[in-house]
Amino acid sequence: MSAITETSICNEALVFLGERPLLTFPETSVNSDYCVTFFNRVKESELIKHPWNFATDRIQLTRISGAPVYEYAYQYQIPANLLKILEMYPHSLRWRRERTSILSDSDTMYCTYIYNVSVSAFNAMFASVVSARLAMLLAPILTERDVKFTQAVSWYQDVVKDAKQMDNYESSIDQMDDLDVVSGRSHFVSGYQRATISAS
Repeated sequence: MSAITETSICNEALVFLGERPLLTFPETSVNSDYCVTFFNRVKESELIKHPWNFATDRIQLTRISGAPVYEYAYQYQIPANLLKILEMYPHSLRWRRERTSILSDSDTMYCTYIYNVSVSAFNAMFASVVSARLAMLLAPILTERDVKFTQAVSWYQDVVKDAKQMDNYESSIDQMDDLDVVSGRSHFVSGYQRATISAS
């Protein structure tokens, strides 16, 4: 199986749109510049939309010396690569995230979270999710054709559904969340309109 890289993900989106693929990422080209603009934001936003098994980690949090000013007894350092907290343990105690810390009354805290995994750890299906979302953002800028945007939306919805289903097979817990196609499409169209206005 071919290695998954930033270049391959961007090229899947560009080829879908009928655009010239990149030799490397980044490079000196208009297509590369647009991919650079969106890539990291798309990557991180897609990672936090679902509790992907390949991007989940568990850690015992490091306690920070000194108690919070009031209300909680302890504070803990948030991992530098954390994107989204999935679960905190012990479950029975209340906790709160503030800035770069977790506040709690427990003297020991464990965290399950989505982390900012490297592209090389992506599976093929999630890589296509990122490519499809990139294609949605790039379509109005690079092609100015409504049909390409519509096709990219359909592609994105299909690959997200398939990727989540496949991810569920790797867990005994059903963690499939509903893909709201109606509200999602409304959001995508709104984004398309904004991008079209910006590009004009």
